[in-house]
Amino acid sequence: MARDDILEPIRSRAYRLWEQAGRPEGGDLEFWERARQEIEAEQAANESAVPDPAAGAKEQPL
Repeated sequence: MARDDILEPIRSRAYRLWEQAGRPEGGDLEFWERARQEIEAEQAANESAVPDPAAGAKEQPL
């Protein structure tokens, strides 16, 4: 995911985290950072879970 593409999911997650915390005053950077870390961890987990089709292919003798 391109850097610009990740901004909307982070914004949405940060807003949801803020709401779940009771909409406290301040802390916007903390919610943003937590959301960013969660999104990036999910992406890394998804990328490592997707098998590489070339990795499982066996070479056929000519």
